Amino acid sequence: MAAVYDHVPVAARPVGRRVAAWAGIAACLALAVLTRLRDLGAASLWGDELATLTFAAAPLADLLGAIARAEPNPPAWYLLMKLVAPPAGGSDFALRLPAALLGAIAVVPLALATRTLFGSRAALLAAALLALSAVQVYHAQQIRAYALVLLSLATALWLLGRILADQGGGQRRLAAAGFALACLVAVHAHATAAVMVAALFVHALVVLALRRRRARPGETWQALTILAVAGCAILVGWAWWLRHIPELLAPEQSEVAWIPAAGGMRAWGVAADVLLGFHLGRLKPVAALAVCALLAFGAWSGWRRDRPEAVGLAAATAFGFAALVAASAATPVLLHRTAMPVLVFALPLVGFAATQLRPRVLGFAAAAMLILFAARGDASRAADIHREGFGEDWRGAIAMLATRAAPGDIVVFAYAFTPIALPHYAPEAAPRLRVRVGHGAADRLYRALRPVQPGVLRYDEAEACGRTVWTLARWLAPGHDPLRLDLPPPQEEHRFLELRLRRHDMPACPP
Repeated sequence: MAAVYDHVPVAARPVGRRVAAWAGIAACLALAVLTRLRDLGAASLWGDELATLTFAAAPLADLLGAIARAEPNPPAWYLLMKLVAPPAGGSDFALRLPAALLGAIAVVPLALATRTLFGSRAALLAAALLALSAVQVYHAQQIRAYALVLLSLATALWLLGRILADQGGGQRRLAAAGFALACLVAVHAHATAAVMVAALFVHALVVLALRRRRARPGETWQALTILAVAGCAILVGWAWWLRHIPELLAPEQSEVAWIPAAGGMRAWGVAADVLLGFHLGRLKPVAALAVCALLAFGAWSGWRRDRPEAVGLAAATAFGFAALVAASAATPVLLHRTAMPVLVFALPLVGFAATQLRPRVLGFAAAAMLILFAARGDASRAADIHREGFGEDWRGAIAMLATRAAPGDIVVFAYAFTPIALPHYAPEAAPRLRVRVGHGAADRLYRALRPVQPGVLRYDEAEACGRTVWTLARWLAPGHDPLRLDLPPPQEEHRFLELRLRRHDMPACPP
């Protein structure tokens, strides 16, 4: 079956070519590290990153117990941050460094997967595009699980290619074990990664179905058996968290109700952003259409030239994105983040398509155009980070609060996981203020975090009588009130990007 993948085995290649291939991958890795470390600590942490700090600070029993039943994502990322990240109060650069490095390292397994499927030239283009991908860099520079998900899925795709290739039984079983482990890491890092794991199996089934006539007797069934065992291992390993699904499907939705369902145009806009169009402004439609045209050409070339792996990647890309769009109609899903791992399937297919263009100079021109689009998008992303950060300047807001709030003042946060911003950015001010959360905070998550934040209570109007109340919240959509409090008009308001710090002088309580 090695002929199916139409590449020369690595060991049989001239040494010079192998050295050149690894040098190209190393150059892409260095580029990925540079793009992800650039301005890593420039922007303030934002709400979701504060949630990561809060969960990572929880005791292990709470993280695997009450928090697992309230937080809709499994705890693998929070466990990793608990082990490798500095505690709250460390620099933002240091806190973001693990995710940035994982996002950069993802270039290597993606290049290896593409090389296994399509050869070194396609691998070099796919690796370069991932190194410069603005959407991936954007999420790799946050203390969230998206970089780990992408790394796990890229590793799983590489190992899946080795399973589908004609290798000895021992190598196949070892690749299958690694594949199952990589998939388990992905689904334990983020709940929506399960869609991308399913897309990996779609890719495998399409490849096996298209090449079954050329397979040796029993070869297809052997591969299907190995994949079935790997799938069962993934389900068994994920079962402990799956039992929380009924409880998680009916949570208080106050903290995510602002997320709109994905209609047709919004879904296309997200696809344009993910497929190298992120932060490109007027160039976004052109870049997205160019990538979509290459994806379609790659699928067509795979079908015409009997390259089932290309058709399988096209099917996986379409399945992964369509499944997330469908899920967003039933439950709030932020497509810009959850659809980003589709790059694991799309970029190798783009690399293959560029190598199939004839004359060859046209392929080089397409590759150069895509790299320029990606570089332009990443430069625009860096400029946006300097100008707008991640939408919430908690660093600036807490600095002002620490200088203006008097001892005994009440500080009300909108969400149960954001009070950690106060000890993180102003540890000296935290003990002299009364920290509360608004009524908009989801009850179950608030209860789960009570042991982690013993001094953080619900806002009580009786307690606020005659006091100064400061509120910190991000208004995410018109008509959305994250606090849900009956407060008098603010005496002052300060905006830190989309974050608002307000001071309310409360009247004395009636006798």
